[in-house]
Amino acid sequence: MSKHLTADLHELVFAMDAYAGRVLSDHFGLGYSRFVFLSPLLGGPLDVTRLAESLNFSKAAVSKRVPILEREGWVSTTEDLSAGRRVVIALSESGRDRIGAAAGELNGRFGAMLAGLAIDVDLFADQVRTLTEAVHELDAERKLQ
Repeated sequence: MSKHLTADLHELVFAMDAYAGRVLSDHFGLGYSRFVFLSPLLGGPLDVTRLAESLNFSKAAVSKRVPILEREGWVSTTEDLSAGRRVVIALSESGRDRIGAAAGELNGRFGAMLAGLAIDVDLFADQVRTLTEAVHELDAERKLQ
């Protein structure tokens, strides 16, 4: 096992984020943090709590950012009256088109890179999800101790 696994993984994520940021800026005029914030909504509308959880943000941080994104035409919001004051956030049509195109571009570039390195893209994606779930479980166990 690598003595530097944590540092190696951090370096990989940092390099991927930096590269993705440059691609998003150059090809879509889009900042990386905005892309990351909006990407979970590609799966469909989310309420503030679920979006915050998916981003590991506070609900206050999400609530503060949403009105700006709504004014700029990235998202729309609705109130779910059946659930108190729950606000549901959805990508606008143009937001969905732009974020979807950007996600497709990044997935294509990273997929081609992995394939060029003879790394099975689907297997690698499964392993990353498995590792992520295992780390979340490890953290949950830590909280119980």
